[in-house]
Amino acid sequence: MKKLNDAGKDHEEFRLQLAKEKDVELAQIAIQKDIAEAQSMVLAEAFKTAKIDIVGGDNTFFDNVIRQVSAGKGLDKFVSHSENAQIVRENLLGDGENIIGKVMGMVDKYKISSDDIKNMSIAS
Repeated sequence: MKKLNDAGKDHEEFRLQLAKEKDVELAQIAIQKDIAEAQSMVLAEAFKTAKIDIVGGDNTFFDNVIRQVSAGKGLDKFVSHSENAQIVRENLLGDGENIIGKVMGMVDKYKISSDDIKNMSIAS
């Protein structure tokens, strides 16, 4: 009887876990829907005043816009889910000691001009 009680308890915990995961997934879908709706409203307002010369037909233009939005979202997901990409992003663009700040510091410190960089490129 005790074994059956443990099995029932495990089953109930599993069922509750599945229900929780389902609720979380449904909430994420709802949030994504709301975001997509807000983005479409922003695009609609922007396109109202935009002067666009569509080359290749309406469908090609729309497909290109959607492809670029998808590529941007894919890049965002890659960076947010990749530890290495986050390290690279932080080193390049972070608030602390980043590579851009180091380069700008060296430019200021050594009074490097664009002509100096051009001459260095030609010399190499």
